[in-house]
Amino acid sequence: MQIKQSYISEITNSVKENYHRIINSLPVSSRKTQMPAFQITYFLSQAISNDMKVAIFFNNDDSNGIIGKIKQLDDDRYLISSPAGNLFKIFYNDEVHSIQKVK
Repeated sequence: MQIKQSYISEITNSVKENYHRIINSLPVSSRKTQMPAFQITYFLSQAISNDMKVAIFFNNDDSNGIIGKIKQLDDDRYLISSPAGNLFKIFYNDEVHSIQKVK
């Protein structure tokens, strides 16, 4: 009986180790998926009309994005400025990868 339990325990440990090795070898991406264009336009308009603070992630940038409030400059050109006012960026809506509301 003792031999069967130790054998089962060895198999269990082996399966756990293999599982963790496989999971740890998978690529991890913190990047969210690309939002559709209509959704970006809608979120931008909602952020402007409700004066919301948002985080915007851009297609050509792998950083954490820019957090701030948005103002519309033209039909498809926008300005995001940080709450402290020391960081700003002018962008077009087709440069946006995703938008996220910030509390």
